[in-house]
Amino acid sequence: MKICPVKAFTGRDFVESESREYRYDARKCEDYFNWMKDKGKIPVCGLCLYVCPYGRKEESGQGPRNRTLAS
Repeated sequence: MKICPVKAFTGRDFVESESREYRYDARKCEDYFNWMKDKGKIPVCGLCLYVCPYGRKEESGQGPRNRTLAS
């Protein structure tokens, strides 16, 4: 996912039986938030949630099948 400022996502496809660590490095986010906090900034991001197609309402035409991932 190109939008991630710390490149925490590996790009690996989701496989339900695998742990999230195969696709996502939470430590990179944690380190980024700590860095932001140390710089006196508000430790918030959420860009991955913003571009995720799952959780969007189908009525808007923006559901998983109709939306292009910003990756």
